[in-house]
Amino acid sequence: MTRIIKLTLLLLALMSSITTTAHNFEVDGIYYGIITNNTNDKRVYVTFIGSDYIYNLNRYTGNVTIPSTVTYNGIEYSVTSIGSYAFYGCTGLNSVNIPNSVTSIERSAFYGCSRLTSVNIPNSVTNISECTFYGCSGLTSVNIPNSVTSIGSYAFYGCSGLTSVNIPNSVTNISGYAFYGCSGLTSVNIPNSVTNISEYAFYGCSGLTSVNIPNSITNISNYTFQNCRKLKTVIIPYPVTRIGYNAFDYCENLTDVTCLAITPPGMDNYRSLYPGYYMATLHVPANSVEAYKASDWWSCFIDIVGDASEEGNGNTQNGPQTDKCDANGDGVVNISDINTVIDAILKN
Repeated sequence: MTRIIKLTLLLLALMSSITTTAHNFEVDGIYYGIITNNTNDKRVYVTFIGSDYIYNLNRYTGNVTIPSTVTYNGIEYSVTSIGSYAFYGCTGLNSVNIPNSVTSIERSAFYGCSRLTSVNIPNSVTNISECTFYGCSGLTSVNIPNSVTSIGSYAFYGCSGLTSVNIPNSVTNISGYAFYGCSGLTSVNIPNSVTNISEYAFYGCSGLTSVNIPNSITNISNYTFQNCRKLKTVIIPYPVTRIGYNAFDYCENLTDVTCLAITPPGMDNYRSLYPGYYMATLHVPANSVEAYKASDWWSCFIDIVGDASEEGNGNTQNGPQTDKCDANGDGVVNISDINTVIDAILKN
């Protein structure tokens, strides 16, 4: 029995000494993992060194150019992915050039690369995964290619140096916390292709002064623009039916709110547009003024005017668009438009 115990302990000791590594090989200072060994399909991903990404801290520094292909042991591999945590915690990394062969950038790939100022995202990439650029406070601008369809959760969380971001028409989803704490952003244009903006997406973007919400959005999620303290103007498109908890809470410089919805959208709580009720003028369609005055939370606005009616209820990416048949500009086409035309004719 004693011999069996000793052998078992020895086996356990040997097993504990065996470590697995994320990378299979290294070429020119860059570490790669093999995706497939298929004879006709040899692909690799850029990864971190060792058995845990914690060992990767500051492994990559300066400017890094990733090749489209790499040769190891006489075999040529195609570089098709930036793996999870590949550049995690590389605070000395300044720039990364990604080849067109890369189709995916996995989660937390550049997490905590605080000095990263430049990174190109090629047209071959279809998704920006969660936490990809989390904490990259030195990143000043990002051009997202029109191949990308989704921006993952926490993708640009805490990128406080980010002053501009291009969101192309291909993007349909902006996940929660995507631009949380991007205090350097001054304006954001969200294209009509986006059908979902999740909770906290632009929370704490304290430098944001204007934002374009497209008419593809029907729901403004909880906390989406909370603590955007410099936000001055907001146009809520006509299809919106709900404004979530604290959606525009603490937007303390909000002076102008336009809501193009004929029927007042529901608000989840008092702070959905707080403190805009006391500071901002609310512009609504002319025939909807009384409805807004009688609606919960909307009625808290001190100043409600019906001068948004001339913009109608046809919102486009470049702004509201008036229906040519909407003669009186109330956002709907009905018998009152005919009366308006008759009155105009009689006056002339």
